[in-house]
Formats: sequence, structure tokens, C-alpha cells
Amino acid sequence: MALILTDSQKVSLSVTPESAAHNPAAVENPKWASSDESIVTLELVEGNPLAVVALTTGKLGNVQVTLTADARIGEGEVLLTAIQDISVVAGEAVSLVVNPGVPESK
Repeated sequence: MALILTDSQKVSLSVTPESAAHNPAAVENPKWASSDESIVTLELVEGNPLAVVALTTGKLGNVQVTLTADARIGEGEVLLTAIQDISVVAGEAVSLVVNPGVPESK
């Protein structure tokens, strides 16, 4: 299910790796990405590579934020991916703009 943000919002996102039995598990080399940084950018949270703040840029649209991490600690690689869909919509109106037409003869 997509998370809906207005064009002036941000949200914290974090991931908790779990084993098959739903116990906390370790991962390495986490990499966050936004599918369209013109709509949502990401700021890493200091001290927690499994957390970011997703910030809207003012542009409307849909993006996916992904975290890819290696579940196999040490040699070898087993990549896991977490995906969060985000829809950025217009916020509440804060002003009115008059749009005049082209002047013409009566």
C-alpha cells in the first residue's frame, strides 16, 4: 500500500531485518534509493544505516523507496530488498492566483 504525502511533507522510514522465525537478524552493506529524486530525496539518519528521512521536493508523482542489503554476513551475497511506494499529492490550498485571459475588442 502506498504511503501518501503532500508536496510539503517528509517521513522517517526504517527497516528491521528479521529471520524466518521473526527474530532480529543482521545485514550488511545497506543501500537506500529513490526511484525518482526529482519527487522524493533521501537523507540518511546518522548512526542508523537502516533508517532514512524521505523528503518531498514539491513535485507531484509516484516513487518507490528501496533498501537493498546483504543477508549473508562475510563472504558471499544474499540480497534482500524492502520497497515502500510513495504517492506525492498536492497539499491544501494556501493562496489564490488570478489568471487573466487575453484582452479582446468588445
